[in-house]
Amino acid sequence: MMKTQTQVGNPGNLPTKKDVESFWSAHPCSGSKFRTIEELQDYRYRKDPVIRVFTSGLAKSPADRVLDIGCGQGADISDTLKKYSGTFGGDLSFVSLKNALSYNPSLKGRIVRFDAENLPYKPASFHAIYSHGVIHHSPHIARSVAEIFRILKPGGMGRVLLYSKYSPKGMAVRFCRILFRSEAFRRLLLRCFPNSGSAVDELFLCPVMDMHTRGDIRRLFEKFTGVKIEAWHIGLQHILFLMGLSDQNFLYRTAGSVEAAFERVFGFYWIVTFQKPA
Repeated sequence: MMKTQTQVGNPGNLPTKKDVESFWSAHPCSGSKFRTIEELQDYRYRKDPVIRVFTSGLAKSPADRVLDIGCGQGADISDTLKKYSGTFGGDLSFVSLKNALSYNPSLKGRIVRFDAENLPYKPASFHAIYSHGVIHHSPHIARSVAEIFRILKPGGMGRVLLYSKYSPKGMAVRFCRILFRSEAFRRLLLRCFPNSGSAVDELFLCPVMDMHTRGDIRRLFEKFTGVKIEAWHIGLQHILFLMGLSDQNFLYRTAGSVEAAFERVFGFYWIVTFQKPA
């Protein structure tokens, strides 16, 4: 697994949870340019269409208890709550949670500040959990996986998104994280991607960003059963989206066709679905 030290944190030392919290408070996921929860969701789901189906098939009943680990500014949990009345969530960043409540006041009492390595819930509290691109930013991801195992009910389902270490985009990101130590390169990249929200900073400046192989994931989730690992999202459409191209643009649609044909081999996202043994 890979951890990359960036400008955030103390040089020469491993990043801390405080470093991670400070980063996400300064760079809320998807950015801070939205007026409503609908605007945030529209941006997020156009940028990463796979999120729309991320929670599908995890819970069996509308009354099941579902946990969103790393709810950010509330886009996904607001949608999940419409399907499952027992939905709760949390995030490490107070700023993100404050924004989530301003976008969707109905989340009051359902979201709290928590640390994915120390979840504030009793064992076997949830029928399902999901975490979209969160626990790979934890200083100790194995602790987060252990907490997921602890709070899931026997037979409970979970799904997480992680980054693929040797995908084309993964290798490019690791290279750019080295270049991003140059302020001149950072300014150039941000000029090329004016519609980035926090996406560029997340990939290149977040203090902790683990990337994994299939073998890494199998070891992390060895206590679970039925572990399914799927590759998604090469990143071609994502780049064009961040450059400001419309989803009706011919080049954008062509890139989507290429992604559909090759993402299961070259995808940057690992979608990992698993179950706690009954």
